[in-house]
Amino acid sequence: MSYNCVFIMSLKTILSIILINFKHFWFKATKQHKKIIPYKFLVELTNRCNSKCLTCDIWKIPQEKLISLDIEKFELFTKSMGKHLKWLAFSGGEVSLVSNFKEFIQVLKVNSKGLKIITFTTNGLNPDKILENALLLKKELNCTVFITISLDGNQEIHDRIRGVSGNYLKAKKTFDLLNNAGIWCHFGITISNENADFLIENAKEVLINTRAITISHEGGLFLNQNLVNKENDKKIIKALKEINKQYRIKSLGEILVKIYLKIGIRFLESKREINVIPCDVGNSSIHLHADGSMSPCMYLPAFTTIDKKFSINEFSNPKALELKERAKKGNCPKCWMNCYAPHNIMQYPIKSLVNSFLSN
Repeated sequence: MSYNCVFIMSLKTILSIILINFKHFWFKATKQHKKIIPYKFLVELTNRCNSKCLTCDIWKIPQEKLISLDIEKFELFTKSMGKHLKWLAFSGGEVSLVSNFKEFIQVLKVNSKGLKIITFTTNGLNPDKILENALLLKKELNCTVFITISLDGNQEIHDRIRGVSGNYLKAKKTFDLLNNAGIWCHFGITISNENADFLIENAKEVLINTRAITISHEGGLFLNQNLVNKENDKKIIKALKEINKQYRIKSLGEILVKIYLKIGIRFLESKREINVIPCDVGNSSIHLHADGSMSPCMYLPAFTTIDKKFSINEFSNPKALELKERAKKGNCPKCWMNCYAPHNIMQYPIKSLVNSFLSN
């Protein structure tokens, strides 16, 4: 599917997201913070994963601690959200390992008529199942669907980073299956010490089908430690600069990716010690964990749990307001994740543009 076709299909969706952001501007300007309802949710369907990544330790979770989101909690969540749920990103773990994926889609079909965007990221290890899930989304939900397939380099590099022999070829097969079925898909890359040198030399080629870029982090859901250090980040900065140089905008939404890259350079050059622009998690986006708890992001603690008493008022409970203020002021683990950053950019467009122009 061509990017021009996707642009035409999703223009109305993009405008609707922009309108929500204007409403958020107004509520903040008029001190009506309790009227702000998040529109994007990252829903962790499971913490199970069949990769063995060097940059993430979620696969090391003991068998007895592996969990999946309860379908009844998901139904309570979607009923409470109603028309306010606009953007949903399924995550894990690995989404293709969820055996009752169809049940989640049926719940969305009934309860989330206002949904505009649904997506998930996958390791590509189960091409046929991923295609089945993607086709189900396209058939059952009247919204924009896109899939990101993780691909971190050439065959040797990708399989080494992901810890599974043959992963590269399966990711490529997944892309071909989705593309041939008319599903909007692209590759997504995580820049780390493990692939930075390769990207510095091959950025232009990599970006042919890779449209989503993020940088490696530690902590949070990744459960890893001692990944980030000054020397590694020097290489990541060089790779990020080369990707930024070669990245060509092909759709309206990719303007945000370009700004993300530029601010990412400034974030790393700050030694990850500052949030270059204020963080808006809790207002624009929320993380729904596999145990049913909710937090503004993967790094901050939970402010509520989905139960029969759950309502949209929970987004302005005292704990939620406290955590949102912490994030805004940068009193949190600093990050520049591509699942949160675009919404920060939309809420702080002037600061984002200024910082992107200041980027080397």
